Amino acid sequence: MNKMMFWAVCGAALFFGCSESPHTAGTTENESTINWASLNDHPVQTADIPSFWLGKCLNDGLLKEAMPEAYLVRDSLGNDLVMVPRVNDYCEVKAKLAYVLSGDTLTVSYDEIIMATKCVCYSDHWFYLAPEYMDIKYFRFDGVVYEIINTEKEDSL
Repeated sequence: MNKMMFWAVCGAALFFGCSESPHTAGTTENESTINWASLNDHPVQTADIPSFWLGKCLNDGLLKEAMPEAYLVRDSLGNDLVMVPRVNDYCEVKAKLAYVLSGDTLTVSYDEIIMATKCVCYSDHWFYLAPEYMDIKYFRFDGVVYEIINTEKEDSL
């Protein structure tokens, strides 16, 4: 009798495991989103093309993660600054900065840290900008590249 019960349970599990319904055992909703037909739509691989391709955007929507933004602003004294929002950095730091301009990207890094706290937090960072850097399009700090949004130009539009 135990063998009969064992085989009945195995048969039932096999039956429900092979069911077409996405809400039954053996099939998950994640598996149902895979478009296996797209395997025939990929580009032909050649020696000078990398061996991968991208699938279509899901749900016919464009889910583009935009480049983070930094803002070119002018303070009340006429100083030009780049404001980078929500940077994960020391809670307080005093440092000399190194500026490196490469094309349209200005990279700023800590050259010499004079004092820094042990704690870290998210805070807005404000960097004074020399006149020769006013035409930058990108700003890099702590390994992150930000697209510069010129608030002066935005106001004049």
